[in-house]
Formats: sequence, structure tokens, C-alpha cells
Amino acid sequence: MSVITLQILLEHHQQKKSLVFHVGDEWLEFFYHQLKPWIHYIPLSTDLSNVMELINFAVENEDIAQAIAQRGFDFIWNHLKMEDIICYWENLLINYSKLLKYKPVKNGRFKVIKPKKM
Repeated sequence: MSVITLQILLEHHQQKKSLVFHVGDEWLEFFYHQLKPWIHYIPLSTDLSNVMELINFAVENEDIAQAIAQRGFDFIWNHLKMEDIICYWENLLINYSKLLKYKPVKNGRFKVIKPKKM
């Protein structure tokens, strides 16, 4: 069982089927509200006062820890495919642009960056 602490890169760590200890709520990704403590990750207090207790819990209860890690991985695998992320950002930017009180002008020096085809 691997144990990784996390603040922002939750999805990166769960792709490796790691047990995630999530600290605080200062950073928010669009999918966080769907993740549940003790289902997809182990919550830590912001001051980390319970970190040793929870790490010991995870070590002593490896079957529970592995089940949490697996559910976190399954969530990321099933709900955070690149097309889901692109869809979220596209909808966000389209809706945000409707709130603008001016017409954006494209800078001709900017270039479109596209992913490499594999």
C-alpha cells in the first residue's frame, strides 16, 4: 500500500491507486464535491493534528485503506477522462464569456497549442 498526501493533485495520485489523505479545502477542483471522505479519501484536519493517528489507522487497517484507494481510483477513472475535463472547461468558458461586458479581441501573436497525436 502506498500512502501519499495531497492538496491539489488528487486525480494524479489516485491514478496510481494510492491512498489519498486530503488536507483542507482551500483549493477546489470542479469534481471535489463528488468525492466523499472515507469513501474516496481519508480527510485530515487542516492543522494536521490527526495525521499520525490516521496514518497508523491506514497501516493497521490495510484492507480498509486499499478499499478507499480503489474507490478513489475508480471514481477518477470513471469520471475524469480527458473529454470530461475538456467538456467542463469548455462549458465554463462559454458561460463565463456570456457575463463579459466587452467583446474580447484575439491576439494574433498567440498560437493554438494542440496535443500531439499518438
